[in-house]
Amino acid sequence: MSSTAGVAANEARIREKVRESRFFLTLMRDYEGDPEKFGFCLSAFLSAFRSIAYQLVRYTKTTRGAEAKNTLMKLLRSRPNIDFLKRARDVEVHADGVVILRAFSFSVSDTMPERWRSRWDPKPGRWELRSRPAHVQLRHQGWQFADHAAHDLIELCGDSLNELEEIVRQSLAIPP
Repeated sequence: MSSTAGVAANEARIREKVRESRFFLTLMRDYEGDPEKFGFCLSAFLSAFRSIAYQLVRYTKTTRGAEAKNTLMKLLRSRPNIDFLKRARDVEVHADGVVILRAFSFSVSDTMPERWRSRWDPKPGRWELRSRPAHVQLRHQGWQFADHAAHDLIELCGDSLNELEEIVRQSLAIPP
């Protein structure tokens, strides 16, 4: 394979990994209610996401040299969310896996009567309570990484993928 064909193949591979990451991000949204399938899709997303960065670094080194590669690596490390997801993939593959948490919201409805009974109201049964137990409703709000709990996991992955995709666009726009 000639070097021009090799460069084109590397560009295609980078774009393929971006599409793969988008695919698994979409599946994460679809399977958000199923913890097992969600976890599988997250693992696949993290691997594809990290591959984008490493394929791009290799492409940059091949086409523009070691100095450009080092500059790109510094840029990727300077983006906190991109760097976080790359490290999360390493934990997912080489350690015990990333720890994710389900985020819930809950609401409590007041069950007190609109007004207290007056002494002239018909007498209730002797043991009837004035109010009933409160109604608590629990709703699944999303997922979070345990060590990045301030962010919704899917939103973090989507924003980071958009950011990395922009870096890819800019890097591939520079002629080799």
